[in-house]
Amino acid sequence: MSHFTDVLIPVKKPSEGAFREDLKPNMTRSCQILQSYNTPIGLDVFPLLSVNDLFNGDTEFTFFEHKSTSVFKDRDKTYSNGFEVMYDMFDVALEKVGCPNMTIIIDAIGWPTDGIKDGNIPNAQRFHQGLAKFVASKKGTPRRPGPVDVYIRNLSDENKINKSTGSFRRHWGIYKFDRQPKFNFDLQGLGHDVKLVPAVGITHMPKRWCIVNGDVANDINNTTRENFLDACDSIVDCTAMEAGASCSNLTKTQ
Repeated sequence: MSHFTDVLIPVKKPSEGAFREDLKPNMTRSCQILQSYNTPIGLDVFPLLSVNDLFNGDTEFTFFEHKSTSVFKDRDKTYSNGFEVMYDMFDVALEKVGCPNMTIIIDAIGWPTDGIKDGNIPNAQRFHQGLAKFVASKKGTPRRPGPVDVYIRNLSDENKINKSTGSFRRHWGIYKFDRQPKFNFDLQGLGHDVKLVPAVGITHMPKRWCIVNGDVANDINNTTRENFLDACDSIVDCTAMEAGASCSNLTKTQ
């Protein structure tokens, strides 16, 4: 059973972690059933999406080897990255509803490469390399020392995913739409500059461009924009042009 971190109340410290009141009865029942069968519970962790709510906009703290000057302390524990904070916050919430020491599996974690501010390939490479090194170290978190089970989301971008909750949802992959790797990535966490193997047998469509229709070019701010946005929603993928994305700074002449 997978859960995103929005099942938790908005707090700043792991020791204050708790499930939202509207979800608490169901979370309590489900986790107790899972625990009775010695079954793990799943958690989705995406630090970039929580940077403003949890880390005061300090994007550096979301990386495993951050260069931030922030020191995150909670009672007798010191946290070195956002992942540890979010993991332990969920752990505390489970303990408070009578499910201590449950096995937690991170069944989705990643960093988008487009469609959101700071979502780009260099940041994604840095995050994933730090994640692999963290997992390989088996050090765990301040509350849960030891190995952590982690699954990366996703293998490749998916251009048909509903983007109503964010355009970045189509750009989670470590591979592009055409199954070509976006960056070098040492899955063993040894810090080597390892090239991922690209998929073979992929057929590429010819490159095409969207061009303004001359019949409506004079009304660039209204009709053309509306037609363009309609095309983005129904025909092509324009997530790279949305706020904070890689092409968000385009103008009418670019």
